[in-house]
Amino acid sequence: MSPGKSPQHPRCCRTGHAANVTMTTKLFATILRWTARILGTVLVGLTLLIAIGEGMPNPFTQPFVIGIGFLALALVLLGILLAWRWEFLGGIMSLVGWVLFFLAERVSLRQSVFIALLGIPSLLFLGSWFLRCHYAKHNSADEGAQSPTPSIKPPTGLEAHQP
Repeated sequence: MSPGKSPQHPRCCRTGHAANVTMTTKLFATILRWTARILGTVLVGLTLLIAIGEGMPNPFTQPFVIGIGFLALALVLLGILLAWRWEFLGGIMSLVGWVLFFLAERVSLRQSVFIALLGIPSLLFLGSWFLRCHYAKHNSADEGAQSPTPSIKPPTGLEAHQP
């Protein structure tokens, strides 16, 4: 084995290169998370502004498809807000709501920029969650390679994905 390689890691995880990869991963995850938070907040605010300005119709008196659209939009907005604390749960909820909204309304994404934008925060939150999990896993593996008994276990469950 060559001196710069760790026996437990793939080629991308050489000792000198691993620190740069993990810091870049952490930085990129942070950028994705804050971009999702800012864009999501703007979209939630714009949706509320439109609902207040136009007047919100009673969703229970609307046709079934419109009611599904309201439910889906509520899932998207609630998911965006939940993702501030729980990226994975909020990202999945928002993405499911966006797909449901898209299917219920049958709108072309080229015709509605707003509907297309509603899906972006969920993808950014999920990307941030994935990168942070990768960073935590990679970081704990590096610590385990340096000492025979790792002092920190890889995070599991939802606590691994909190900001």
